[in-house]
Amino acid sequence: MLRFPLSGYILMTYINIPVMKPTLLILLSLISLNCFSQITSTWRGNTPGKETDWNCASNWSNNFLPDEFTDVVIPVDISITYNYPVINSEAEINSLSVWPGASLTIKNGSLTIYDTERSNYKRVQILGKKNLFEKEAALYTTGEVSNPRLD
Repeated sequence: MLRFPLSGYILMTYINIPVMKPTLLILLSLISLNCFSQITSTWRGNTPGKETDWNCASNWSNNFLPDEFTDVVIPVDISITYNYPVINSEAEINSLSVWPGASLTIKNGSLTIYDTERSNYKRVQILGKKNLFEKEAALYTTGEVSNPRLD
């Protein structure tokens, strides 16, 4: 036993190392799986003043911006305002699913989709504005998407 001034007696206990190693290994494995797994993020929109801003974290279901590990889902907006996302910068995502009746606009930026096999959208759902005074929008993929097009 150790005695510390003003704190009374403290009983020292020893950790059983053979039991601790497997427990620690399992814990670290679960943490690493969680950190490096694909994340699904669904578009919500409707953040006041930033209703269509792709780069506004509160417009996404998990309150994080999509990245190259994110499977993005854009559902049909049942509100009267139709606030679908607009990309005004470069964005990278794992996959893209746009529900029938929904859309995505790439205005002054680009979108890179890494897993096109998991993606589900039609070419008319990806909109883009071309203007001589703005950077042309572009859709880049690392696989084949049947007839991607920007209007």
